[in-house]
Amino acid sequence: MEIFSYVMVLASVIAGLAITQLLLGLAGMVQHPQRHKPYWVHLVWVFYAFEYVILWWWYEYDFVRTANWTFALYLFILVYAVVIYLMCAVLSPHELHNFEDFEAYYYSRRRWFLGLAALAIAFDVGDTLSKGVPHFLELGPHYYVGAVLFPLAYGVGMITRRRWYHAAIALVSAIDHGWQAFQNFPTLG
Repeated sequence: MEIFSYVMVLASVIAGLAITQLLLGLAGMVQHPQRHKPYWVHLVWVFYAFEYVILWWWYEYDFVRTANWTFALYLFILVYAVVIYLMCAVLSPHELHNFEDFEAYYYSRRRWFLGLAALAIAFDVGDTLSKGVPHFLELGPHYYVGAVLFPLAYGVGMITRRRWYHAAIALVSAIDHGWQAFQNFPTLG
């Protein structure tokens, strides 16, 4: 087994658990629509989180050719995977105890979710830099600006409960993240 495959197994398992968590939440909404009433902004964030996990896994393949594996890098990748998992877990609880629907749940947990989403972006910047400065620079100004503006926008979202604001940052985040993926990473290797 090559070193990349060996190192990424545990991180991939954590990513798989994150996807499982999201899918279980969606399945609960389908299976029990009265008990788990969906909220469209929350669903956009679920889409974003799903997209984040699969794109993270895709991006990590760059380590095949760039990584000088150390325990510190391995630990960094694992902690990054855990942050992504926690972001997904906050979005998709097993039960909505004490909440009438996902709208109430989302706004009560928005600080945790948006804080984890901002932390994931900080880890992404570290991850990108660990693949080399040339790789970081290849991503262009859109990446640098987003790495600053999205965490700031999430910080505002942690403070405000304005529904229009949460709708806007959810939509812009999902669209921008997907656009960047197709722009910067259309193929592996």
